[in-house]
Amino acid sequence: MNPSFSGHLLCSYFVRLSPQKFIEIAETLGSPKALLTSTSSTLLKYCKEPIVNAFMTFRKTFSAQKIVELLKQKNITYLPRDDPHFPQLLRDIPDCPIGIFVKGNVSLLTEDRLFVAMVGTRVPTSYGTLLVSTFIKDFPKNKTVIVSGMALGTDGEVHSQALKNNIPTIAVLAGGVDYIYPARHRYLYENILASHGAIVSEMPPGTQPLPHFFLERNRIIAGLCRAVIIIEGSSRSGTLATARCAAEYDRAVFAPPHPITSSKSAAPHYLLKQGANLITETSDILQYFDIQINLVDTLQTPLTKTHSLLLRYLTDNQQLSVDELIEKTKLQPSVIFSLLSELELLGVIAKAQDGTYYQSTP
Repeated sequence: MNPSFSGHLLCSYFVRLSPQKFIEIAETLGSPKALLTSTSSTLLKYCKEPIVNAFMTFRKTFSAQKIVELLKQKNITYLPRDDPHFPQLLRDIPDCPIGIFVKGNVSLLTEDRLFVAMVGTRVPTSYGTLLVSTFIKDFPKNKTVIVSGMALGTDGEVHSQALKNNIPTIAVLAGGVDYIYPARHRYLYENILASHGAIVSEMPPGTQPLPHFFLERNRIIAGLCRAVIIIEGSSRSGTLATARCAAEYDRAVFAPPHPITSSKSAAPHYLLKQGANLITETSDILQYFDIQINLVDTLQTPLTKTHSLLLRYLTDNQQLSVDELIEKTKLQPSVIFSLLSELELLGVIAKAQDGTYYQSTP
């Protein structure tokens, strides 16, 4: 087994060693594998004695081989921070995890998509819930990954709406990836995995989510994404910690306006006063990142092969007449007229004054 991998795995299981301290020791000693054999006198140069003593005791009984076999049995993948499949955005943050445990679609973490985090409160308002569904439905499903924390309230609604709209979603947990919390989200957890999404955590499998783990989890949510949307929250909301991490990592923070009488308006309005980006529709984020989309990308109604065939000739800003479409597609006039009517009703195409047709823009 790769000694560097074993060094990472050892330190991921020994949760008392911070990522920053791990990086300091590994870089000074030349490699993470040095932590497999370093003496206590060497480690005392970097850590306090109680931590070193606990680490030495833990290391004596730790078997990387047994852990890897256990992870395999549970269908869990471990990605050390130097693994090529480790998300680059997360690797870039100063407190990057030593490694992450992943259940589900590992390749999703490195797909070339816009990763957007959406977080809020455990007791959402009807307005906040409406914002979640409104924003998510307009993200292009083939260009977006939605990230949240699978907590009660807003987080759960975020994942549910992503699944409803066939957008890949990643849940970042405060406990182990095999510890479903809250328990009532078992169905959601299973649906995320069944829909080729992923469950991620830096905590070892089996770890219960202690209160202070949630703040650590929030930094991973922010670190995975290029944009973070704070849906709603009070003045003491944990969402502000996520937003603070995002700002420190130079990620774009977005917040929607709320009724000023709402108790959940405090967090987004505070962020807007601090310079966060105002979001009133999904296109605000897409334009921020200069992401060009076609209306076809956002359709909830799947198009047939004949729809797609016709649209193929209306790309690249082409405007074609009915006769030209008949000639190019070799379809019957009655079929062409029917397809044009359906696509026009869907808002995918429009008819010019001269009678030609062209693809609409979002």
